[in-house]
Amino acid sequence: MSQKSSDKQRLYNREYYQRNRERLLEKQREKNRRFSENRRRWLSEFKKTLKCERCGEDHPATLTFHHRDATEKEFEIANAINLGVGMKRLVAEIEKCEVLCANCHAKEHYSQMFDRPE
Repeated sequence: MSQKSSDKQRLYNREYYQRNRERLLEKQREKNRRFSENRRRWLSEFKKTLKCERCGEDHPATLTFHHRDATEKEFEIANAINLGVGMKRLVAEIEKCEVLCANCHAKEHYSQMFDRPE
């Protein structure tokens, strides 16, 4: 494609975007909503297969992901959906974690804060 053709194409694309801006933005927002809903649904179903590695609690609402090594933490699993993280990165981050119920997770951080093993 010659420079003249690519300049025309660029101009056409810019004008097309300006004419259809609202429709294109709404289409992207809808795509982002579907993406988030799919990730949220997957994570919810995945948590139904897990249990706390310390006490055995298995209710999905109580389960959290605790990073074994905080220095390797890229993001919090709970925030992954809002961050728009893809499945590959989400699964890789989950693999760095141990599954804990809310109580065991609180105890873990309490003992870390006060440097006392529980």
